[in-house]
Amino acid sequence: MRTRSATFATVATFAALLLGAAGPAERAQRLDAALRAMARGDDARAATDFDLLADEGSAAAETLLGVIAGRGRAARPEVALAHYYRSAERGYPPAQLALARALARGEGTWARPEMALRWALVAEAHSAGDVRPAASALAAELRGRLHPAAVIRAEALAAAWRPWDGFTL
Repeated sequence: MRTRSATFATVATFAALLLGAAGPAERAQRLDAALRAMARGDDARAATDFDLLADEGSAAAETLLGVIAGRGRAARPEVALAHYYRSAERGYPPAQLALARALARGEGTWARPEMALRWALVAEAHSAGDVRPAASALAAELRGRLHPAAVIRAEALAAAWRPWDGFTL
């Protein structure tokens, strides 16, 4: 499985693509500043900007808040899990994959492989690029560990999933 730094790289790459997208210039500048702060290790500064963007509904910023919360000496995996969950429910595939990984490993909660499979399948179905193959690999691994009835339940939950309203990147 990929590491948190790989999760950061995937999310940061996806978020960087947003800088060219149409939208308020201030929001794009804030995201750019936060990504630069995070890249140089200034998590406090990055978290301030990501928090403002997340409050505006940015799923990418919410996910990156989770990455920050889940790393370092003062890691708070339960806080990271909450950020991943909010962003995943908005429909952001990198967050769905991060949530699936955290649930599979028991980071921030006890290990929940059935729910991890659900989120890996959701990420696989709604993503492209780096996220899809990683989600597929995680789903295959989890299918191998779960009872067939649990796989069926996870697949049904994944098929029924719909994003929250108000999704923005």
